Amino acid sequence: MVMNDGEALVAAAAGGMGLIQAPLCMVAAELHAGRVVEVLERFRPRPLPISLVYPSHRKVPARVRALIESFTPERVAAAIDRHDVPAARRRSSGKPASIGIR
Repeated sequence: MVMNDGEALVAAAAGGMGLIQAPLCMVAAELHAGRVVEVLERFRPRPLPISLVYPSHRKVPARVRALIESFTPERVAAAIDRHDVPAARRRSSGKPASIGIR
C-alpha cells in the first residue's frame, strides 16, 4: 500500500494493516493510547537537522528573532522528550500494532 497522507498511514497502522515510518509527533497520541507500538527501534533513521535561513543583511523582525531564539538545543530536546513513549506498549488484544518512528 502506498499513501501520501500521514494521518491515513497512522490510522492504517493502528488498524493493524502493517508497518509505517512516521515522525514521532504524528504518532504520539496513538502510542500513548497503546493503539500502536514501536518496532524495529534499532533501525530508526538519524534525526534531521533543523536549519533557519534568513537574510543577515537586513533588520530581522521581532517575530522572526523570537522564533530563532526559541530553537535552542535544550528546547528542541524538551519538545522531543514530551513525545517519548515506552517502546514496549501493546494493544489490549496483546498483539502489537506495528509502527516505526522518526
